[in-house]
Amino acid sequence: MRVYSRFDGSPLGEVEGSWEEKRDEKGRNVVSPMTCGQILMESLENLRKNRDMINIYSHETGKTIKSCQSEIDRAILYMEVTGLGSIYRKFGDRSVHSGSYRKEKFSFIDPSMPIFSMVHEIVSSLMDGYRLGVVHPENAPLTSMYLSQEISEKYPVFESIVMDIIENDGCMEKNIQKDEGEFTAWGNN
Repeated sequence: MRVYSRFDGSPLGEVEGSWEEKRDEKGRNVVSPMTCGQILMESLENLRKNRDMINIYSHETGKTIKSCQSEIDRAILYMEVTGLGSIYRKFGDRSVHSGSYRKEKFSFIDPSMPIFSMVHEIVSSLMDGYRLGVVHPENAPLTSMYLSQEISEKYPVFESIVMDIIENDGCMEKNIQKDEGEFTAWGNN
């Protein structure tokens, strides 16, 4: 991506790793929405069983271990009751071209329920055909990033339609101003 001076518009150089470049690189993949949903469900179940990550999650959020487990349980229940069924009814077992996810959506996840709000946004964007930028607040726990990283490692194509963005990331504002996407905000912010 080329970088221009904001004062006189002269070119300053080039930068790698922008949202746009990653979108273009990964825009030619075939994605199975049902596989994304199943891996998301499996990753949630693994997170629920991982006592060390639950302890880290509790420490990062200041919530009790029981409360953290309860949030993950709600996300699993949401996937069982609504998420997987909705994805299957819409897509079945067929795959779609990741380029069909053209519309963009930026979702600012709720700091008080980051796992549940992230899971909900991923499922709703899969269903509605949005390429999702999950915006993690500065105070978001690393556990939500760990979850999306685990999904990406199991199913690398996932990154072509869902990307993690940190709220204080300098390029986030430029991406949001440049792209005409839909915005969703959880919580008070």
